Amino acid sequence: MGIDGPKQRATYSIDGAVKETLDERVPKSARSAFVERAIADALRRDAVHRLREILDKAKGSSTGGEDSVELLRRLRRERNEYLTERHRT
Repeated sequence: MGIDGPKQRATYSIDGAVKETLDERVPKSARSAFVERAIADALRRDAVHRLREILDKAKGSSTGGEDSVELLRRLRRERNEYLTERHRT
């Protein structure tokens, strides 16, 4: 999601007090960029929140005592064996 991409017009309704505060604090020439950054930041926070929810719900599994290096080596070996066998047939 790039802020520097092509611009598109959008119309949204916001609370009057929020608009008033925006108008007071942000110069008219900087409002679109300000709102765009605020929306992009909110979307990033939402994506992180959703990812955390997914990870929290994910079922854990035991490595059977393997440390992460051993586990990764075993998984790579198994994958290589699988691919080798698959390409033989």
